[in-house]
Amino acid sequence: MEYLKKSLKRYLALNQIQKDIELMKTLTPQRAAELKEKIKDTEKSLPFHILSAYRHLAFMSHQGILWYDMGLPVIGRMELITKRIKTFLEEQEKLLRHITPKYILQKAFGNTEAEKGLVEVFEIFLKTPGLPLLENINVLKEAVINGAKTGILGIKIENEIYFKQTVERIPEEAIILRPEIAE
Repeated sequence: MEYLKKSLKRYLALNQIQKDIELMKTLTPQRAAELKEKIKDTEKSLPFHILSAYRHLAFMSHQGILWYDMGLPVIGRMELITKRIKTFLEEQEKLLRHITPKYILQKAFGNTEAEKGLVEVFEIFLKTPGLPLLENINVLKEAVINGAKTGILGIKIENEIYFKQTVERIPEEAIILRPEIAE
């Protein structure tokens, strides 16, 4: 964090010098070129210092908050911090692009629960410490469609129940059913 503060202060100071027209008139062409080069170098180093300062990630688990160190960024490789975090979470299996229908039943349903709304299940993955995050609701929809097709779970859309059949799309108002209820 200290390197980031120093780099930002340096960058802002050099920019202020460059904006001061009267001061720039007093500089020799060589000094003006050096100033521009220093600004460019400082500007190039800022993304690395930002990624270095914000390289720790907190994740809520059953044991409380777990801290992950994403490591130092690669010098010279421009990477958005959000992309870096997403990639790290995927590698740690804390952000999932795919899940199985059985996983939905194991993680989102209690032993006595017969049905749950699609959005409610999605929110369980968002709110429950220790559960991985789903990349988006489409990950859940894809797994539910697969589960209805294979008979691992059922889907109730309005008054229709789909079980061991193909469903093209499901609305967010859909209800996920245990297989014994859907059957």
